[in-house]
Amino acid sequence: MALVDSHAMSKHGGGQRQGSASGSGGKNPSILDASPIEKTRALLHIHLHPSSLLDVHLGVEEHINSLLLRYNENLDGIPVAYSDVKRLSKTGAVSPYFPLCHVPVSVSMTLLRPRPGMLLVGKVTEMSDTFIGLLAFDYLNCVIQIGSIRPDFTYSVFGQCWKSQSSNEHSISVGDRVRFLVERVDKHGGGYVTIVGSLPAGVGGTGNVEFVKKYGSAVVGSKKRRGSDVVESVVSEKRLKGEKKKKEKKEKKKKKEKKKKEKS
Repeated sequence: MALVDSHAMSKHGGGQRQGSASGSGGKNPSILDASPIEKTRALLHIHLHPSSLLDVHLGVEEHINSLLLRYNENLDGIPVAYSDVKRLSKTGAVSPYFPLCHVPVSVSMTLLRPRPGMLLVGKVTEMSDTFIGLLAFDYLNCVIQIGSIRPDFTYSVFGQCWKSQSSNEHSISVGDRVRFLVERVDKHGGGYVTIVGSLPAGVGGTGNVEFVKKYGSAVVGSKKRRGSDVVESVVSEKRLKGEKKKKEKKEKKKKKEKKKKEKS
């Protein structure tokens, strides 16, 4: 049996939390480009059962191993690896209430810290006409609900994929790698989390990774633009053309009605 009280100081900004972002527009570029993987030096207050005192080092390692791949509120992240374990005391205090030995330990940890506003890449594992399910880092469950998928994408029942209306080459199927925006991180019991993401129109570079790589920079007129910006410009052009046609139809209808009134 082992208990833990963990405190961490990140090498990136001294453990200071970055501000979260919501919605599809006005994202902080520094958050968008930030890596969800951080290294930190953590202080762990481990309480070992007497049966672990024959080999304290092994007991400490077994406890740290039990922390891996589970969200830890005190560390504000998911430990994925560790190294350089140092005991901070040669003796351990025994609790007067519990038969446990307190062993303070310093350890270098690698944490996954996905935050709202970051861009992540996940592999599509399942989908329907209401959502896209992904796995990031071969571990984190992620979901993009239909309300968070930009209107340019529609679900094809026959193709079993989400297809872009502005580019025949841009589609998302099971097995594809997709770059998406983190909207929030839902924490569940047992240290498990779900990343809730989106494919917003206002953030460049989201969608099928292969498509984004291919059209990461494209020439539109005389200016170089990102592939996502090109897609958005095509969509807006189509909308403008559609609105223009509607106006023309209305004008023709008015003219016909006017001619009918004049004849009568």
